[in-house]
Amino acid sequence: MSLASLTFKLKTLANPRKVKILVALRERPLSITEIADKFSMPQSTVRKYLLELETGGYVIKTPDGKFKAKDFKIVLSLDDLVKLAKKEEEQLTPLIVKEHGTEILRKLKGLALQVKKGKLSIYDVAEHLGLTYFETYVLLEESGLI
Repeated sequence: MSLASLTFKLKTLANPRKVKILVALRERPLSITEIADKFSMPQSTVRKYLLELETGGYVIKTPDGKFKAKDFKIVLSLDDLVKLAKKEEEQLTPLIVKEHGTEILRKLKGLALQVKKGKLSIYDVAEHLGLTYFETYVLLEESGLI
C-alpha cells in the first residue's frame, strides 16, 4: 500500500455521514434510494459517498444493485507510517500518466482550481477526465494540487 492509498482510505472514513452509511450497510444491504431516504440526503450525494467507500474497499455492490459493508480492520503503527513515507518516492503518478498520457496532467491542472474553489468535486473531475476517483485523487495529491 502506498502513502497516497492509505491517506485516501483514511480520508474516506473521516466523514461522519459516510461512517453512518457504512454502519447501516453492516446491518443489511441497501440501495441508493434506501440510503438517501434513511439519511435524508440527495441520491447524488449518496452515490458519490458509495463510490468513495467502494473505491476505498469498504463496501461492495451486490448483484441486485444494493450495497453492503465489507468487514475490515485498520491496524497502523508509527513504524508502518515510516515505511510508507520511505516508499513515497515510488509515486503512482508516473503509472497513471503512462496509462492515460501526459495530456491528463495538463487537463487536471486546469480543473484543480475549480476543485479548490468547491465548484467541482473530485468525482466530477474524474468523470470529466475518464479516470477513477482514486486515480484523480492520487494525481491531485501527488502533484500538490490539493
